[in-house]
Amino acid sequence: MKFHFLFIILFFFSLNIFSQFYETGEVPFSQKYNQINTEHFKLVFPENLIDYATRMANTMEYSYSHITKSLNYNPKKVPVLLNSSSVLSNGYVSWAPKRMEVVTTPSRNNYSQEWMKELVLHESRHVIQIAKMNQGLTKIAGIGFGEMMAGGVTGMLPFWFLEGDAVCTETALSESGRGRNPSFQSGWRSILIENNKSYSYEKAYYGSFKDYIPDHYELGYQLTSYARNNYGDDIWDNVLNHVGRNPYQLYPFYFGLKKYAKSSKVKLYNETMDFLKTEWGKIDSEIEENKYSVINNTNKKVYTSYQKPIVMDNSFYIVEKSSLSDIKKIVIIDDKGNEKILCTPGYTSDNSISYANGKLIWDEIVYDPLWPKKIYSVIKVFDITSNKEKKLTSKSRYFHPNISSDGKTIVCVESDQSIQNYLVFLNAETGEILKKFAVPENKFPQYPSWKKDGEKIVMTLLGSNGSTLEIFNYKTEKWETLFGPTYSIISKPKFFKNTILFNGSFSGTDNIYTLNVETKKIFQITNSRFGAYDACVLPNENQLIYTNYTNKGYDLNLADYNPDDWIPLNQVEKKEINLYKNLSEQEGWKLEDKNIPNNELEIKKYNKLGHLINIHSWAPFYFDYDEIDFQNPGIYPGVQLFFQNLLSTSIGSLGYSYHDNGHYFNITYDYKGTRPAIQYSMEYGGDIGTLSPFDSIPATNSSNISNNLRLYLPIDLTNNRYSERFTPFVEAKFYNYQYYDYIDEKFAQGLNFIEYGMLYYRLLKQSTRDIRSKFGQIFQLNYVTSPNDNGNYGSLLRMYGTLYFPGLAKNHSIKLQGNYQKQYYKIHNFTQIEQGKEVRYFTSNYMPFGFTYPRGIQAQRFTGISSLSVDYAMPLLYPDLNIGRLAYIMRIRLNGFVDYSRFQYLTIANSNFVTATYYATSYGLDIISDMHLAHFVFPISIGIRTGFETNTNSPFTELLFEVDLGRY
Repeated sequence: MKFHFLFIILFFFSLNIFSQFYETGEVPFSQKYNQINTEHFKLVFPENLIDYATRMANTMEYSYSHITKSLNYNPKKVPVLLNSSSVLSNGYVSWAPKRMEVVTTPSRNNYSQEWMKELVLHESRHVIQIAKMNQGLTKIAGIGFGEMMAGGVTGMLPFWFLEGDAVCTETALSESGRGRNPSFQSGWRSILIENNKSYSYEKAYYGSFKDYIPDHYELGYQLTSYARNNYGDDIWDNVLNHVGRNPYQLYPFYFGLKKYAKSSKVKLYNETMDFLKTEWGKIDSEIEENKYSVINNTNKKVYTSYQKPIVMDNSFYIVEKSSLSDIKKIVIIDDKGNEKILCTPGYTSDNSISYANGKLIWDEIVYDPLWPKKIYSVIKVFDITSNKEKKLTSKSRYFHPNISSDGKTIVCVESDQSIQNYLVFLNAETGEILKKFAVPENKFPQYPSWKKDGEKIVMTLLGSNGSTLEIFNYKTEKWETLFGPTYSIISKPKFFKNTILFNGSFSGTDNIYTLNVETKKIFQITNSRFGAYDACVLPNENQLIYTNYTNKGYDLNLADYNPDDWIPLNQVEKKEINLYKNLSEQEGWKLEDKNIPNNELEIKKYNKLGHLINIHSWAPFYFDYDEIDFQNPGIYPGVQLFFQNLLSTSIGSLGYSYHDNGHYFNITYDYKGTRPAIQYSMEYGGDIGTLSPFDSIPATNSSNISNNLRLYLPIDLTNNRYSERFTPFVEAKFYNYQYYDYIDEKFAQGLNFIEYGMLYYRLLKQSTRDIRSKFGQIFQLNYVTSPNDNGNYGSLLRMYGTLYFPGLAKNHSIKLQGNYQKQYYKIHNFTQIEQGKEVRYFTSNYMPFGFTYPRGIQAQRFTGISSLSVDYAMPLLYPDLNIGRLAYIMRIRLNGFVDYSRFQYLTIANSNFVTATYYATSYGLDIISDMHLAHFVFPISIGIRTGFETNTNSPFTELLFEVDLGRY
């Protein structure tokens, strides 16, 4: 029982601290907000989003009773924060403080549902899931813990349930949703059919470095929808009731499944996969796949994808290539499969690539230097002749760029911060706006593509009733609807003569279709097992190139372009597993635009100052949530309050604790609404700190008190394929320590330090298998001085640097690290000090970010430190090994190291102060296993280090243990 209790405490707090005290950054201080209060929600939104927020509030209230129905729970009012500054379309729900936050910019993904409705259905379901935990024992415990109790217990729910159940909701309560999207299911479909076997539950849930594993959304939809189809529509209502009422159980979700479904997570997974394999197998047996040849190398040793093909001529093609071992690159591949890297794009959401007349263009994510939630999408141009890349636009919100065949004009999509959608035409040389057109009914354009004549553009428009296929005439400025609206997925249309090639989901599997512009007749061209996309006709007009999904990634296929083989759309039979149909029948309702009320809602100003302090949680003990350590949790008797405002600009805590026979009071506060940001901390209590070379010290009744005030300026310089940040800071530290003043030869009180510093890093983005960044730099500089007592304490200079380089083989890594620290001090004639006593105070030998002492050598106190180290890391095995329920081992890796350090310290020799030098060298090998223990959601690294320290000629062995709390 003691083990179980300790495990629950650590598990609860690790999830609570690192998942629930959640922040995603800030918007500019100048941003002003309004608010709308409804019965169940409080929407806070930028002033320019009044119409959008009003419609969203009406939609949320109209949908509320249906979203809550199958979980049978009505939570209290929840704040909803709308962010229109970012182009990274997303949403999340967090508890502690409880809130929903959504990015209103429409998603570029292939949804056939309006983005706002997708947000309402999916994110509102997350609200219900978490709020439903607040019952039974969780509700009682919430009296002592506040909102973080329900948030922490939610951590006992598997991610696949949270996301899968939300996907079920968005699918069942609409005519769209990812559960109806074939590409959303092609990952598991290909695994089960091509592998002819399923993976273990642990591999499916925790992932793999060996094989591609679909994400929690895809796995979760299959498991949650299967359970509702087979165990009734109240299965998850009952299971969540059990979890909320019985959080003390080690695995309450497991026991809930056992009680209400006579099942377990593993059994449910195995049943679901067996069902899917059988049903998808029946569909697969009826597919007569069209004939094709594969251009790329088919002997893939690792999951590798070739996507978004562009035809240069009959023999050369531009494609986007990515794999588990490599980051995304754009390459040229010939018809023999030979490849040449063109360039490596930066961070993207769902970038389009386009090519004409020697210019390759794409859209790329760029962050505002000062405000993390202000994110842009710019257009990049790469000249394949000069191999030069340039940023064509700045601070823009442009998506899906496509360049005209003469290379002079770019058409792209813009969605501004008021969520008004436009078709924009740019000069391909300067980025200057040539023309800009509002889209009819403010529908969202996707993937516009030029016709060769430079007159017409084809695209899809996403509106409240699904997608349409449209042509816009650049000269006449007229729109023409070719097809739709439809809730089937249609995407990435492009012209070929008087026809349009596009992706479509009409058969239950994504395939290539063609539409005749004159007759409006549609035909299915390919008949793929798992999905065909992005077709182009070769200049010879007899062949078609496209990407085809397989269990090993997307292949680049070449097939005949023969109209005699095409299937008319009215003869296309839809073959799919209809789990979502039963879900829809269970719900008996769908969100339809025509039924959403248009109620006038009161709009008020949102006072940021008045909502600065929001106490959301508390605890009947004290712990440092910024410095929690599994080996030493640091939990003490006491009480603590936590506060965080809705905008995540004002965050802090108040605490009292009793330990070490003393009373302690603690304040932390971080205000991020300005630049520079402000951080303050204070600790009061315990015996006053005393620094003295003598055995006897003056008596004092004072209690220890320390104050820290830091100003810091986080500057995000992320660009291209590098994550880059620069953060200068200044910090004032005030202590009421008493110390012996060697100059005045008496005790004094009050010790102050000023620290100046900066941290800079620039790191190449990593692939799934990379252990470290293959190329990057980290530098840190710190200078500490005591301005009011420099004579006693001098100053301290610290410098740190790390360089990353690729190793000898793929996913190997070399790390070079250097550290320098030097205390500058004055020597006085301390005649009263006995030899061998401490003769000098030094500011703390605090090590900067990333510093480690030579491995195998005990840390000591020195006046000067210089060190160099070399690490070589490499993967050894990807076993994906289950050891019962004890552990799932994903990777075994090696790290060899050599450390060299030079230490200087002050000592007494012949009654004189002298500087002595000590050298230390060590070398050794780490063997580390990356795993998940006992179904603990966060990855854990466990290893052993063996080495040799040359100064004392001593071997050493250490156990290594690390929890990656930032993984999710």
